[in-house]
Amino acid sequence: MNEFKNVKDLINDWLLGMIIASFSFSAGFVIRLEREKISDEKPNVLYLDIKAAARSGDKASWEKLVASLPYKARRGEVDEPALAYMIMLLVGSEITSVDLDDDGSISISIGTTDGETLYISGVDDVWDESWVLSEASEVCGENQRAVICSASGNLSVT
Repeated sequence: MNEFKNVKDLINDWLLGMIIASFSFSAGFVIRLEREKISDEKPNVLYLDIKAAARSGDKASWEKLVASLPYKARRGEVDEPALAYMIMLLVGSEITSVDLDDDGSISISIGTTDGETLYISGVDDVWDESWVLSEASEVCGENQRAVICSASGNLSVT
C-alpha cells in the first residue's frame, strides 16, 4: 500500500499544473502535456498514452454523448470519435486534480480547469498496458521515466 501511495504522489506531482497542449491518435490516444513555467524539479513535458477505455465525465452522460454523434465510428471503438472531440475541447486547459482508484484496476481520473474529468480505465483486454505516463524523450535533460499501468491494473515505475 505504501508503494501505491508513493506512485500516486509521483503522478500528482507530475500532472498537477500541467497544460493539455495537444493530442494525437494512432491505435490509441496520446496526450501531450506541458508545464507553463519551466521547472527544474518536475518534468516539463509529459505524454499520457491511453490504451484502455476512456471517457469524459460520468458514464451515463458519456453514453448519451456517444449516442448523439451525427456520424458513428466506422472502424474501431464506437466512442473514439467522441473522445477525440472531448480531448480537443480540453486542449489549453490545466490539470487541477488527479485521482487513482485502487480498486484493483488503477483507473485514473484527471480534472481540468474546464470543469471536465477525463477517466481512463486501469484494465484492458487488448493491449499490454492500460495507460502510460512518460517523460518526453525529445526534451534535453529529461530522465525519460514512466509510470505504467498494466492491462491487469498493476502500476510500475521505470
